[in-house]
Amino acid sequence: MDLPVDEWKSYILQKWSLLPKSVQVTICTAETLSDIFLHSSSLLQPEDEMVLKKLSRGYLIEKDPDAPLFYKEEGNKKFQGKDYMGATVLYSKGVSHSAPNTEDISLCYANRSAALFHLGQYEACLKDISRAQMHGYPERLQPKLMLRRAECLVNLGRLEEASQIISDLESNFAAKQTRAASQFQILQRTLCHLKMKVQEKEHLTETFPAALTNAFEDMNLREENKQISSASSSVSLCTDTLKGRYLIATKDILPGELLVKEEAFVSVLNPGELPPLRYGLESKWDTRVVIGDLYCHRCLKHTLATVPCDGCSYAKYCSQECMQQAWDLYHSTECSLGGAHKKGATEEELERFCRR
Repeated sequence: MDLPVDEWKSYILQKWSLLPKSVQVTICTAETLSDIFLHSSSLLQPEDEMVLKKLSRGYLIEKDPDAPLFYKEEGNKKFQGKDYMGATVLYSKGVSHSAPNTEDISLCYANRSAALFHLGQYEACLKDISRAQMHGYPERLQPKLMLRRAECLVNLGRLEEASQIISDLESNFAAKQTRAASQFQILQRTLCHLKMKVQEKEHLTETFPAALTNAFEDMNLREENKQISSASSSVSLCTDTLKGRYLIATKDILPGELLVKEEAFVSVLNPGELPPLRYGLESKWDTRVVIGDLYCHRCLKHTLATVPCDGCSYAKYCSQECMQQAWDLYHSTECSLGGAHKKGATEEELERFCRR
């Protein structure tokens, strides 16, 4: 979604130019972010709030109950054209606009799991299958979803789990042969194919590593620095009148060795350059892929399978855990503010101007 950053920035620049020199100096020489915020917020007037509300009016982030069907159908078009990445993002947009525990969200999650399967993202696919079922995926469609789960498990080398699902499906098919003949035959063929695949895999000697690489969040410092918090003992802090503060190596550093690991004090996703918005239905529901569709809004981790906030269509996360942490820390406050809080990135601009 495009943001009216330039308009707000121009407005703030104009206000800055009208401030008395003494006030500008006070803000520029403030020692902490809290001081800058306190000085700046005390200058805000009711008319500033009106400007912000006016700019935000066209950037609503409430969930639209009509949007999930639109995004699901657009995603289906991409899927049929074998553009599985595009389909994944569109299904994610449908998920973001869906209310929890509804057929809409369960279908969008299930469809996204199919796209992720074709992208070879089997772990993400399994998570989406579980999410679809958690939100009430229709009983009549469950066999298709379970077959996909079994096939993911086969591809991941988890043959025992896959065999159990196949056995359960066989029992299910035997008990419920009333489904449409053509659909039943397709499911039976897929099931037979899966059984053969499991048997082939069982005769292979290859092993499947649990993980080829450790995720960044699982990496730890080899030895923590006693003088510098969150830094490795392999570095030392130096100060220079021209360069300011910087780190230097104090010993040989191994390839891939972690040197600094700390939580960001503040972070923001740069919206980047957006493609033009085409008119028509897309003027109401945006089908463009933006940075916010591909990264977690809390930890900034790249993710194809986002988990949305339950209350708005804007905030997206890499997991249920990140979503809950964001809600507990700050999003419970900003969620109801609508488009106004989306100009948070301009606070960085304001600070930069105040530092001049």
